[in-house]
Amino acid sequence: MEKFTTVCQYIDTSFRENLTLEQAAEIAGFSKYHFSRLFKEFTGITFQEYLTRQRIRHAEELLTDSKISITDIALASGFSSVSNFNRSFQMYNHCSPSQFRKKLMHV
Repeated sequence: MEKFTTVCQYIDTSFRENLTLEQAAEIAGFSKYHFSRLFKEFTGITFQEYLTRQRIRHAEELLTDSKISITDIALASGFSSVSNFNRSFQMYNHCSPSQFRKKLMHV
């Protein structure tokens, strides 16, 4: 359990970087296949889902500032492209980043 708490803390502070399953598995001291299975048992979601959720949470915070462009938010949150960001954001929030920002501005 301690190893996975350490890995989750690492992800929580390093999600902006290009993190890989292999890196996380190495931190925990497991093969990537064993790590994947144990990580899902520990968190209830896959490594990639956990990483994406951390990135989306950060993006949601940045979207409260209307001066920051969607592109800059995507890159500052660790996404490799705006299209990847938009697709992931839509999947988790059921709206686009622009729609999410508009909702925030009307609250």
